[in-house]
Amino acid sequence: MEDNTFPPVSDASCQKMLDTLDAGTASAVVDQIFNWKGDIYPGGSSLASYDGTEAEGAFARIRTALKTCTDFTGVGYAGKYRAHVATEKIAGVGDESLAFRITIPVKGPNGRSDLRDEQHIFVRVGHVTAYFTMLDVDHSAHFPIDLIRKQVDRLARAQHT
Repeated sequence: MEDNTFPPVSDASCQKMLDTLDAGTASAVVDQIFNWKGDIYPGGSSLASYDGTEAEGAFARIRTALKTCTDFTGVGYAGKYRAHVATEKIAGVGDESLAFRITIPVKGPNGRSDLRDEQHIFVRVGHVTAYFTMLDVDHSAHFPIDLIRKQVDRLARAQHT
């Protein structure tokens, strides 16, 4: 994974969640970007393999962080931003799964105010985590659940062979 040079975000629990999503302690990580037909905004997934019970630990850190991480400020490529975090329900996928949304007000074309909407889905399957993200602006982003189920099924089968 690529290290960024940005300062930590304003809320320690949110920073812990963001760091865990980066899978820096995993023994192996594979990232994929999805360019959807007819959509200018990409989606992505990261698969991370952990030793022992570290995948369960990663999941627990994110679940715990989401109990208190509701808003934070930070600095990114486009400058300073403020973000709101809201948990969402997700049908049981994998051994454990959770979903949340991060929304960030941004200045759009002609100075118009837009809302960056990111859906985040984090799933644990045995010793592997799968992290799915989807982005949209001024619309609610939704990563296709059928693709998530397909990937999670593949991960489960691969660990049991």
